[in-house]
Amino acid sequence: MYERNLKVNNKILVTGSTGFIGACLVENLVKNNFDVNIIIRESSNIWRLRKVINSVTVHYADITDFDKVNKVVNCVKPDYIFHLATYGAYYYQQDDNEIIKTNIIGTKNLVDCCSKIDYKAFVNVGSSSEYGMKSCAMKESDILEPINVYGITKAAATNYCNMIYKTQGKPIGTVRLFSVYGKYEDKTRLIPSVILSCLRNENPKLANKFAVRDFIYVEDIVELLKYVAFEGKIAGKIYNAGSGHQMSIEEMASVIIDECAGNFEPLWGELSGRSSDTDSWEADMSLVYKELDWKPKYNVRSGIKESVAWFKKNIDLY
Repeated sequence: MYERNLKVNNKILVTGSTGFIGACLVENLVKNNFDVNIIIRESSNIWRLRKVINSVTVHYADITDFDKVNKVVNCVKPDYIFHLATYGAYYYQQDDNEIIKTNIIGTKNLVDCCSKIDYKAFVNVGSSSEYGMKSCAMKESDILEPINVYGITKAAATNYCNMIYKTQGKPIGTVRLFSVYGKYEDKTRLIPSVILSCLRNENPKLANKFAVRDFIYVEDIVELLKYVAFEGKIAGKIYNAGSGHQMSIEEMASVIIDECAGNFEPLWGELSGRSSDTDSWEADMSLVYKELDWKPKYNVRSGIKESVAWFKKNIDLY
């Protein structure tokens, strides 16, 4: 695999490592014996990192504090940077000022500090929220029309990274995530909430059965992030990260219930839906297939199977 071609002394810096995707990435990198450095706040909850926290180098800093970020970057001098730190992706993260501060100022701070070193790849993790409502599959070249502050800030971060590539020639780019699911995901999210309800022998409470998402398993995302970084594929690029197929909430709930082998009845309308719920939310993955020759390893069934097994084994964490 491409990991074998990397020198053992390559240093990796990860932000957002206490989030579920960041934690999965860090766990994978540690498993493959990389020199991993993480930036977290003093107040960060590190429960997702409990297995690997003693195998990484921890640097305490808030990415909105330029001086502290600069100190970390100068200390680590990373070869590869994975920027996953974000705010506003969850329904309970509604502070617009914090969203702007973290996603724009924080990203700018990290990018600017790293611009002073000779890194090999900087992967900015974006969001499908940058696109806004579209009537067909979302392409990387689409006009961005975000419908909330979170989407606006993620789009701004993507554009800032592109500007750095164009003006400084730095190997920096963005991977736009769609609906990622898997181990360590927050219990309030759709898939964990349904799985946990079933495992506790409860009928899952849900919102709009007709809303759709483009679901992709977290292990596929980890592999894609590593691939674009370690194979030098990210410079000046924006790549979607989805399955390329949308699926309704009703269909996903059915798959989960089937994998949990129970006779559960979804309680539709028990929860409030998202303002962004729509009948079209799908990644156009043609650019990724063409330029990277990459496709997800897991389909929905196999990804949910893995997720159910993990949550069953680790239900005490929730």
